Amino acid sequence: MFDASTLIVGATGAAMLGLGLGTAYRITGSIVGELRASRSMPLGLPARLAGGEGEEEESERVQLRETSIAGLLGNPTGVVRHKDGSYTAAFHVALDATMLADDEHAEERALRFARILAHEKPPGTVIQYRHRTGVDPGIAIAALEMSQADEVNELARQLADLNLSFHRGAAAAGAYRLDVATFWIRIPSKHRNDFKNNSALGHVAEVLSDIRRQGARNFISAVVQGYREIDNGLVRRMIEDELECLSEAEKFFEHFAENCPLRLRRFTRKELERALYYGHNFDAESCPTFPNQDGVDLSGLLCGETIKGSQWFIMHGSRPVTMVSMITPPNPRVSPTTVRRLSVKGDLNFDHNTVVEYITLKKEKAVKKIKEEIKRTHRSANKASGGKEYSHESLKKLADCNNLAESLTANEERMVAMRCYAVIYGDPAHTQAELERSVKKLEKNRDALLAAWRELRGAEVRAEEPAALRALYRKTIICEFDAKPTGREIEETTDTLSVMMPVEDAWQGAERAHTILPTVTGRLRGIDLAADNLGSKVIVFLGAQRSGKSSLMAQFALDILARKKKARVFATDYGLSLEGLCRMLHGHLHRFNPDVIKPLNILDYPGLGEGKEPDERQTTLIVEFYKRLLRVAPTDEVAESILFQCVKALCRRMAANNTPDEEDKYEPTLSGLVSMLDTFNFEGELFARRAQELKGVLEKHAGHPWLDARTHADYKTPTTFTVFELKDLEHFPEDVRNALAYTIMARITSAIGELDEDKQRHVTVGLFDEIWRYRRAFPIILEALKIGARTGGKENFITMLGTHGYEDLAELYDITKTAGVRVIGKMSGDISLITSEARLSPEAVAAIKSINNVTGSHRQYVVAMDYEDGQVVEMFENHMSSVLYWTQTNNANERNAKERLLKLLPGWTYEEAIIWLAATYPRGLAHAGLVELDERLLPVGTNDFEEVLAR
Repeated sequence: MFDASTLIVGATGAAMLGLGLGTAYRITGSIVGELRASRSMPLGLPARLAGGEGEEEESERVQLRETSIAGLLGNPTGVVRHKDGSYTAAFHVALDATMLADDEHAEERALRFARILAHEKPPGTVIQYRHRTGVDPGIAIAALEMSQADEVNELARQLADLNLSFHRGAAAAGAYRLDVATFWIRIPSKHRNDFKNNSALGHVAEVLSDIRRQGARNFISAVVQGYREIDNGLVRRMIEDELECLSEAEKFFEHFAENCPLRLRRFTRKELERALYYGHNFDAESCPTFPNQDGVDLSGLLCGETIKGSQWFIMHGSRPVTMVSMITPPNPRVSPTTVRRLSVKGDLNFDHNTVVEYITLKKEKAVKKIKEEIKRTHRSANKASGGKEYSHESLKKLADCNNLAESLTANEERMVAMRCYAVIYGDPAHTQAELERSVKKLEKNRDALLAAWRELRGAEVRAEEPAALRALYRKTIICEFDAKPTGREIEETTDTLSVMMPVEDAWQGAERAHTILPTVTGRLRGIDLAADNLGSKVIVFLGAQRSGKSSLMAQFALDILARKKKARVFATDYGLSLEGLCRMLHGHLHRFNPDVIKPLNILDYPGLGEGKEPDERQTTLIVEFYKRLLRVAPTDEVAESILFQCVKALCRRMAANNTPDEEDKYEPTLSGLVSMLDTFNFEGELFARRAQELKGVLEKHAGHPWLDARTHADYKTPTTFTVFELKDLEHFPEDVRNALAYTIMARITSAIGELDEDKQRHVTVGLFDEIWRYRRAFPIILEALKIGARTGGKENFITMLGTHGYEDLAELYDITKTAGVRVIGKMSGDISLITSEARLSPEAVAAIKSINNVTGSHRQYVVAMDYEDGQVVEMFENHMSSVLYWTQTNNANERNAKERLLKLLPGWTYEEAIIWLAATYPRGLAHAGLVELDERLLPVGTNDFEEVLAR
């Protein structure tokens, strides 16, 4: 018979026995645990997991992993609920395009992130940054194709598609890099009722109460019932308690999102489901539907693939995986741009994940550790003979530790533990041969990453050994990280370690691009010079001779014709650099030969045939033309008013009874203006007398075949690509040369804002190359340029200006000072003016100076784009397809080769000659070290191009 004291002791012992059994259960596992795992096994396992090679191997193949994830909470944004009661939220990160920005941007970003790390939060909080790098399959190409407009120049589209195919092939070969970044924040959470609800000791009081209520004969069942409420480490809460904990965690998530220096977007629940599923199941081809209910166990969905292996790599599903870890951070001091080289290296475009984790420490423990370090340093200075002797390193260490301890005590700094590692993924392997190839490639990529990380001065980095890899890898899987030490922690202050995240990327590119270019860091990006958010539609191209600026201008014009609806291009050329493109597009190349008269009438403006009077811009262009022809001073307001009235009256009279039929259309001419000056009824003697003076000067040009005639029919054939060769004008007398040059510019700028039959304004490009020549030979063109460029932005008109140096644009400063885009190629002279005007950082200036061009291969450019929300500076590398290269080449030997081929094979078209040259000399003659064609390679006995292709 038991007395009361014995009964109490027995009950307490039974409760402690329950605690011991629970501990043993969690450590060793049990048959019950295996049964629970088998019930979580997903249906439809892949055949390779089904075993079939013996019971022992089958057990290894189908063994399921454990996960720390208990379930998901919340909608539409999701939160991961872990078994220990903690919560994890995930954020998409918009990487900063600041590689060529001033270092102050990086320093400010690091400082702001250090403040977040120092912000008060529960010890054990982990902020994980994941930077996934892989091969870009050509996302920019797909986006361009989706935004492709209809009703474009079909020849331009075909030629541009050849260039697009070039980049598509490079993307398929893995030439381009894709970066995606996310934040995962795990907040430990404890509720005041957790101990009572989830531990054996917490149930002792309930067990004793049951014994007292039910009697001693039922005490065993009471102990068993209390034990059953212990769920193998899973923290259970009442709904009210759970919501209270979640609310506290959400406060920090919101604080982090609001104060992070990077642009963040919270994962939706659906995005979180997909990230978790694909992050745990590498072989999955599609994501199943997750339960909508909160808190449903996800083990069956997340733990279906095995992780096994005992070599320097392990197999996660069918993919070999290995790790590289940082043991010591870069020294002596980590700069905000320290890890930039990991972002700019274009050869790291294989699949890997750079992970940086920041773990919040208890401040008291951090201070205690520093004080212990101070004591150890003092002890190490003890001399055997007594006294102390400090080395220079010891004194410096003591000073640093004392300063740090003082800062921590004063809440100026905070210690954090950082883990920095990279996970490198191999290609899927389903056969032994595939595995050998994948592992060989994985080893090569691991060594490349090790070499890149070791370039960070002072950093100690190493590949993980097999035993460590097996222990560490499971925590690298999405959302499986925690604050438990792994032996890879680096403890420093927040301001020191906050810069270790690679948060820089190339500019993300335009949404509706017309041109695709790779950056020098290996990213493929789209450019849209017609973007609405560009500050100005004036585009300046600068570069020394042979820098490739003319080719890039032509390529932009080609791509706009190929991608933008009903786009048109008007260009002024000097030296026939656009001749090849014009011939390929069947455009109009207008030459000016004094012996072949083809007049351009300044009074023939758009809309004349439809009976429309000239608008204000067109009238201004006409009046300015005659002011210069008459050599009227810019300050002569009387003459300007007279010309304005007469021009309006003359055009009104001609347009009133006009017809769109070109043969019957009435065109005002210079002679008509002379008559108008003679007969117009001016108010006041001053105006009448001045009109007669103007008439007398203008009469000497009456009857001039180039200045007083209807516009020649060659200028009236519709086309989307029109080129005027200005070099021909040097053969004319000065007054005629200036008049024709101005008329050409007036004709281009008159096209600004033209509406189609649906009253729509479409993109029009004005391409003006070799501006430096205009200052000397055609200064009148610069005046016409000003008139057109000022209103171009409102009318969907893009003005492209190409020249050697920024000083060549001095007369156009009022329009170039607000240029929306500045494209800078290889420069031979002083670049301080463009550096100041474009507000370029020292990094951007260094990039300009480092430009490396290879003839026949590529040209490099630094591009500064001013958008409404700020400036973007990027460095691009232009690679052209062989056909486009031969179309645009300005190399004298290669231009000769085109003409020589056409002479030897007169039955071939220009397009056929270009295709043969591109196939025979893909990168041109100069790249091959040749100066002329090898005529032995020419087809013999036929002029039939189709037959040559068949051979």
